[in-house]
Amino acid sequence: MARRRFAVALLIPPPVATEVDGLRRALGDRQLGKIDPHITIVPPINLRDEQVADMLAVVQAAASGNDPMTLTIGPLETFTRRSPVRFLAVDPWEPVVALHRACWTGVLDRPEDRPFHPHVTVDIAGGPTDTDDPAVDMLRHYRAEVDIDRVTVLEHVDDPGHRRWETYIAHRF
Repeated sequence: MARRRFAVALLIPPPVATEVDGLRRALGDRQLGKIDPHITIVPPINLRDEQVADMLAVVQAAASGNDPMTLTIGPLETFTRRSPVRFLAVDPWEPVVALHRACWTGVLDRPEDRPFHPHVTVDIAGGPTDTDDPAVDMLRHYRAEVDIDRVTVLEHVDDPGHRRWETYIAHRF
């Protein structure tokens, strides 16, 4: 039984995606080039080949029940002392949380490790956890508005020497 790794996300569109990648580069994000700037809706999950169609049906149904979203991303935040991850805040949360809940069913339903917190990760390794992060202060005024009109299923591709997440399919709202 082959297993494949998928995730569901809202991809940040250009030109803001280019700005976010610039922030990621400046902060030293080790995920740069492996995954496009995004808001995770369903974190990575392993599925058997025979589960893929069910997953796609869940995501398509969730997409059909949503409208396009205008979101503001920024400023830079961290999860404080719990995690060094640096991220851009997302506002408003409500449409993103509603989509998350709509996708969290069927083959995508599983126990959640922590409460869902919409965000755009810009540095997975993050900053200091024992003191204030100077990057948070430097980027306190960063904001960008994005229009999101689709939800994207990403598949993890493990080519020799180059692991990355690629678009598998996108469903418009």
